[in-house]
Formats: sequence, structure tokens, C-alpha cells
Amino acid sequence: MTFEDFLPLILGLFIICAMLLGFYWLLKKFAGKTNRFSNGKYVRIIDRIALTQDKQIQLVEIGDFIIVIGISATSITLLSKIKKDQLKLLEQETPAASFRDVLSGFLTGSKDGGRKL
Repeated sequence: MTFEDFLPLILGLFIICAMLLGFYWLLKKFAGKTNRFSNGKYVRIIDRIALTQDKQIQLVEIGDFIIVIGISATSITLLSKIKKDQLKLLEQETPAASFRDVLSGFLTGSKDGGRKL
């Protein structure tokens, strides 16, 4: 076996790797653009959490308000409407619980993870 026998194999492998890298680059480029469309000029999704496969809760920022909405496959429901200032106060007031506190609260049967709310 000589190098000339392996040359088509090496070239084929190189072409396949180049195609895979090209597809990866295209996917990254187009995936970045779809994320930009999820936030509009006046409306921005701050956070979302999936409750089940077809139900979720979203925090949507519109102007000076944060709107909490529930979304299902068949409807969208307004759950609450708060000012941005109130959300920032809630973030400052709620301390992050350590794993030890959560575990000890779970073991003692406390529903809030041992935190004082």
C-alpha cells in the first residue's frame, strides 16, 4: 500500500469534515437570528418556566410593567401585572438558599426548604 492508495480516503474524510463544519456554522448563524426575533422592540420575555409539556409561565416586560402570563396549548391567561420596581425589590428581598438549608428543610419536612419567607 502506498500513499496514493490512501489519498482518496484522506480527501474524502477532509471533505466530510469540511461539510460538517460548514453545517455547524450555518446552524449557529441562523439560530442566533431566531433568538433575536423572540424579543421585540417594545416587548421582551424576561423569564419562562415550563410546567408541563404544553403549559408554561412567562414574565413579559412591556414598558414599565412586568406581566405574568400562563400559556397553554389553547389559551393565554393574565396572572398578574406588576411594576418593574416591585420585581427588583423582590429579587433583593429573596435570599438564595444554600443546598444545606434546602436539604435540611426537606429532611425535616418543611415545605419552604428551611427558609423564612
